[in-house]
Amino acid sequence: PSEEPMQLRRTHLTQEEQRHCI
Repeated sequence: PSEEPMQLRRTHLTQEEQRHCI
């Protein structure tokens, strides 16, 4: 949710973006 840490959210976004790029 919105209460999640920013670092964790950034990691999740990076992984999702990389998967989409591949």
